Amino acid sequence: WLHLNLLIQFQSLYRDVLCNAAVFELHYSNAEAGLFQAFSRLEEIYTHLIGRFPASCPLSEQEQGVLTQLCQKVVKYFQDGKQIKAVLEQNPSQGKAILVANGLASNQQFAVREWIMPFMSCFADLLKVLWTLWTQLKRKKQSMAASRRGIEQLTRLVARCALDQQQQQQQQ
Repeated sequence: WLHLNLLIQFQSLYRDVLCNAAVFELHYSNAEAGLFQAFSRLEEIYTHLIGRFPASCPLSEQEQGVLTQLCQKVVKYFQDGKQIKAVLEQNPSQGKAILVANGLASNQQFAVREWIMPFMSCFADLLKVLWTLWTQLKRKKQSMAASRRGIEQLTRLVARCALDQQQQQQQQ
């Protein structure tokens, strides 16, 4: 459920960033504020999911290393996003110019987009890794269940053969 919610929120934010250039004005707009609200919801869902993920999907050391590295990048984007949002909210008319002056953006109109696009790419990578790990675990559990059923059937067959053999020996 959390993974689906995260995907839906991500898709909505990504669509707004890519498909709606009118969102990006020279000053901090209400539409961009809406992007930051969606970004905040994404962070809440991400935090909840990542908090639960290790308990529901045990990881190897290598898998944990890959996931940790991606999570660190995503967390850095979340932190940067909060700082950028604070600058823009404190200076709605000049915030983007401040971001450009401080080297955090190269284009005043698209300052928010310049920051959020790499975040979206990194976040998409994280979603791919989470999905891959989860589906691998699901396949492994299904395979283990099938193996267990096979072993149980084999055990019953061996027991039946042993009983038949014992009965034959008693009859002789």
